[in-house]
Amino acid sequence: MNNTHFKKVCLLGDFAVGKTSLVRRYVDAQFSDEYLSTVGVKISRKHIEMTSRKTGELLRAQVILWDLEGSTLLASTNESYLKGAAGAIVVGDVTRQDTIANIKTHITAFLRINPNGFLVVSYNKSDLMAGPRSFVSPLSFEGHDRVLDSIVTSAKSGEHIEHLFGVLCRKLVDP
Repeated sequence: MNNTHFKKVCLLGDFAVGKTSLVRRYVDAQFSDEYLSTVGVKISRKHIEMTSRKTGELLRAQVILWDLEGSTLLASTNESYLKGAAGAIVVGDVTRQDTIANIKTHITAFLRINPNGFLVVSYNKSDLMAGPRSFVSPLSFEGHDRVLDSIVTSAKSGEHIEHLFGVLCRKLVDP
């Protein structure tokens, strides 16, 4: 068996898009409607195992999730939190177009510091959409080869949370 891989993953996005709720749902399988703003960074860990697609070996990883406080412009203090990250999940709120529009700014800031990193985009809070998949305009990521996928999620219902983190973790642990 392989040794355990350690991978730093940052969660980025504007204020109140659900970054902390996504982490809590993924790590603890819990959700709370109580809003608590993250100040600075909150670090969580998740141990994962997967079978290598290439060798069939069991791969073990410890994903260290850095839940960064929300901001529309990445402050220089937040930039130091991004250093050394292998990947990021960039989150927007499907009910707030401004948070979706800012996703590309967060992607650019992350890749400036971690040019070899990979990202997945979460269009979060799908449980609040008025109709089936009727949310604000999704973004195009053509030309962004570091963006692996964009996924509609709900931290409240748990919709696509495992898939969201799984896409990124698979790329980081079993490239």
